[in-house]
Amino acid sequence: MTADPVQISMMELADLGNPRRIACELHRQIRNQYGSVPLRCPLDGIAKAVGIVGVKDIDTKAFEGTLVIKDGKGAIGLRSSQCPVRRNFTFGHELGHFLIPSHRLRKNDFRCSSKDTSIRSSGKKSITTFEKIEIEANEFAAKLLVPDREFKQERRKLGGLPDVTHIRKLAGLFDVSQEMMAKVYIDNDDDPCAVVISKDGIIKRPLWSEEFPFLGLKKGVPLPYGSVSAGELNKAAGHHTEVEEIDAEVWFDRPQNIDAVHEQVIIQIDGWAMTLIRVEPTDPDEEVDDSDWNRRTKKWR
Repeated sequence: MTADPVQISMMELADLGNPRRIACELHRQIRNQYGSVPLRCPLDGIAKAVGIVGVKDIDTKAFEGTLVIKDGKGAIGLRSSQCPVRRNFTFGHELGHFLIPSHRLRKNDFRCSSKDTSIRSSGKKSITTFEKIEIEANEFAAKLLVPDREFKQERRKLGGLPDVTHIRKLAGLFDVSQEMMAKVYIDNDDDPCAVVISKDGIIKRPLWSEEFPFLGLKKGVPLPYGSVSAGELNKAAGHHTEVEEIDAEVWFDRPQNIDAVHEQVIIQIDGWAMTLIRVEPTDPDEEVDDSDWNRRTKKWR
């Protein structure tokens, strides 16, 4: 990207209300100007271009990020002790509050906690207005930081089947957390995949793609006995296994319509680990009840 300042037409954003569509429109305009969106999203340039008059790092424990809007302009504050990838996400979250029209209609002063910047859509039928606003800001930030076209280009360079080491590499390229990249990664793969994040052998956050079968595991339960991950917990940070095929019963109580399950784990610092699980569904030509599966091509091969 050149040194030219980012230019954003607010008129093109005016009629957009969906957080993801707003982020995609920003990407479109940046591509028109520079040819592509930089892998490390130019947050400061975007902020200045859309009307943020100041971004300040603040030594505080009172919030992760804050946004104040006055006379159509905004000022953002970010907790100074955040790690860089977390700061990027919080920055994107506050930009979301500024750019999503329904948020600005409801309030002009946002103070967002770590819980606010972590909340996701859970599929609940009823959520509060407050939860909806924070979920939308998070959806905007995630889409803004990892643009679809550039992600797919970088994923294609890595090639092959899903691999947990890809997540770490891509997270570094886009300057986002490995957990956030894990969700983007599995959502964009043709195979049904899940990522299980654990600490000291206890599941903290299971993530899965839309077509992944019901895993049945919840936060707070141990990694399954017999899983590859459970046997690797004493290894040093940075260690990762090769992809291994395992019995479906290890991870699934009712492994219906599953031909094969593949597991791989990478050990992280302080007892954290990230497990990638890939499922091969039963060939619908050999299975009468194939309504839960959608056969798709392997675009990364």
